[in-house]
Order: sequence, then C-alpha cells, then structure tokens
Amino acid sequence: MGDEPQTTPDTVPEAPAAPAPVPAPPPAAPAADLTGLPDWAQSEIKNLRKESASYRTKAKSLEDESKSELQRALDALEASKTELSTTRTELTRSKVMTEFGIDPELSDFLNGDEAAMRAAAEKLSRLATDQRAASLRSAPVAALQSGGTAPAAEADWDPAEIARQVRDASLY
Repeated sequence: MGDEPQTTPDTVPEAPAAPAPVPAPPPAAPAADLTGLPDWAQSEIKNLRKESASYRTKAKSLEDESKSELQRALDALEASKTELSTTRTELTRSKVMTEFGIDPELSDFLNGDEAAMRAAAEKLSRLATDQRAASLRSAPVAALQSGGTAPAAEADWDPAEIARQVRDASLY
C-alpha cells in the first residue's frame, strides 16, 4: 500500500510511466556494400546469391510449366465439351430428320435445341406434303400413261430415233 499513489479529492492520480521505446533495428547494410567483409565472406555471399537466383529461376520455370500443363488440360477439356455438344446436336438433328422424313439436304434448316428442330422439321414436313399434293393436283390425269408418268413432248419423242439407239446399243 505504500507504493500506491494517494488520491484525495484535491489530487489527480498520476499516469503510469510510458513504456520505454523499442529501439529501431539498425539499418541494413546496402546489398552491394560487401567491401568491409573479408574476401572469403564476400565470395561466400556471392555464391549464395547465385545459388538463390538459380533456385528462383527453376521455381519460376516449374511454375510456368505447371500452368502450361494446366492450361493445356483446360483447353483439351473445352475442346472435348465443344465436340460433345456438336455430336449431340448432329445426333438430335439426324433423329428429327428421320422421324419427320426430312431430306438430308434440308438439314441446315434444323438449328437450335431439340424443340426448335422439331418445330422446324414439322413445318418442313408440312410444306413438303403440301407441295406434293399441289403437284399431284396440277398434273392432268388424262395425260398420264400406264406407268404413272406424263408423256414426253411430241418434239422430244421420235420412235424411229429410239429404235435406232436400241439397235446401235445391241450391236456393241
């Protein structure tokens, strides 16, 4: 109790003493200033710096190499995903074309997802059916021959010429 400051209504307690300041570390010697060291120490420091630099270079090249391998793997994965997507699209297009009886020459009109392809195939199928029906309605029934084909125009059909062609073909 004797060490504690007395407080009375007239006195203010004293603040504890501030801790002693921590001395700052001595400034590091400049990296290039090795002249004050013995020759063997200077030689050792230079060798260690070279060795450290080679390790840093090796570490950096390994890091770059691993990034390159990772990047190659990511690129291969992306290419595989693209190929898979293209293959699935072609398979879907082929299924839809077969289902609706669409001519392969019209495959360029089937794009998008399966629902869009089906809608386009349905329209193409309807148009093709309508066109076939219209062409059958426009062909004169009376002009049809027994084979179901319309006769050739009179100028294009010469029986003597046809006989000559048959005779010439059988001689050879």
